[in-house]
Amino acid sequence: MAESGAIETYNDAAVRHFMSPLNTGPLSSVSGIGCATSDHLEDLIELSIRVDRTGTIDGVRCRTFGCVAAVACGSVFSEMLLGKDVAEASELTASDVLDELGGLPLQRACYAKLPIVALAAALQNHRERLAAPPTRRFRSFSHKRAPRLCAGWGLE
Repeated sequence: MAESGAIETYNDAAVRHFMSPLNTGPLSSVSGIGCATSDHLEDLIELSIRVDRTGTIDGVRCRTFGCVAAVACGSVFSEMLLGKDVAEASELTASDVLDELGGLPLQRACYAKLPIVALAAALQNHRERLAAPPTRRFRSFSHKRAPRLCAGWGLE
C-alpha cells in the first residue's frame, strides 16, 4: 500500500496494457489452465495456454481481475509467452515481466509474480492432461487451486 498522500504513477506501457489488455477472450483447444491470486484475494489471474505438438506455446489467453498492476502484468506476460518453448517459458521470472513492462511503482512490483504462478499451474494442468488416458474424457481441477502469493515472495 502506498504511504498516505503518496501518488502511484504508472508508465505509459502499464497504462496501455491496463486500458486495453491483450490476449483476452476464449481460447480454442486449451492445453492447460492455471490461476493465481494475490495475498489478500483482491486480484486474480487465470491463464490459458495452448501447446502445439513441438512443445511451443502457440496460444495464450489471460483474464485478470484486479488493480492496474495485476492487469498490466497479465497482459504483457501473455505476449511474452507466445511462440516460446514450454521449457523456455517456465524459466521466465517476475523480473522479466517488470523489464518487459518498463517497471511498476515499488509497492506494486510484487504483482509481476502473479502470472508466473499462474503459468506454473497451467503447465501442471497441461502435464496432467497429457498423462490422462486417451480413452476417457479428462477433467482436471488443478487449475481451480489458485495459489496465493505470499507476502515474503521476492522477485527472482
